[in-house]
Amino acid sequence: MKWNPVKLAPAVLVRGSTKSPAFLHLFLAAGLILATAHAGSSQTLYVANRTANRIETYNPTTGDLINNSFVTGLDTPGGVTVDPGNNILYVANSGANNVKAYNASTGVAISGFSLSLSGAIDVRVSGSTLFVSSNSNNTIGTYNAVTGDVIAASFIAGFNASEGITLNGGDIFVVDSGNSLVGRYNATSGATVSASFISTFASPAFITSSGSVLYVTDSISNTIGSYNATTGAEINANFINLSQAFGVTYDSNVLYATGGGSIRAYNATTGGALGGFTPVVTGNNYGGLAVIPEPGTVGFVAIGAW
Repeated sequence: MKWNPVKLAPAVLVRGSTKSPAFLHLFLAAGLILATAHAGSSQTLYVANRTANRIETYNPTTGDLINNSFVTGLDTPGGVTVDPGNNILYVANSGANNVKAYNASTGVAISGFSLSLSGAIDVRVSGSTLFVSSNSNNTIGTYNAVTGDVIAASFIAGFNASEGITLNGGDIFVVDSGNSLVGRYNATSGATVSASFISTFASPAFITSSGSVLYVTDSISNTIGSYNATTGAEINANFINLSQAFGVTYDSNVLYATGGGSIRAYNATTGGALGGFTPVVTGNNYGGLAVIPEPGTVGFVAIGAW
């Protein structure tokens, strides 16, 4: 299926400290308490609005709108991802054939970042490397996450419309929508683990992972299916029924998904609608999603790591 435009931070180490072990233990305990108090207490859900050409933000617990114009001036944005350690939001700006980077707190464009790529569909970040799918070039490319400079434009190639991607356990899983399958590759070398890791779809689009489970949207079957991330075995191909299921992301046993002009949230264990979350139903064509702790709380989480 070709792209259809209309359709915690690193550990903070205290080196050379003259403080007593008891003090350090107390300090770390305080940090852990702060981390617990702040992490998850306030989060942000970022959603690409492909109709209005912008990134919107929502409360991931309630579905309440935070800012419907967090980032504007885009052209058919697709996948989004966030690097919480560096507080950067990356957007596959599909219609403009580029990837954009923004401050995840303010929505201001990151100066010095530039990445042009025909048919950019989805994006993920790991350390200093961006992985970007292009369904024009049928590749997964790697790029410098700070500058956007090319590392390997054809890190993985040979797809028939590469679309959604997710990183999990040292591997990168790629939705090859043209061949209606998901492939599995080594995220360090690009070597093929299994080009047809899962091949039971009608029209797969985006993918996310809980670690042990892969979740894949299928826009023709109107489903989100669940699959074993180690073996590729089907768990439940009809885990969630969602009209024109497209974008999907996982956080803290919750699946956030877009489809049928709506943004919805589900329990990732049962597939039931998430209690307390009011679906956003506007009729707009939504794309990818990402959810992270409030950017301002990331530093507190880092204090607790040793």
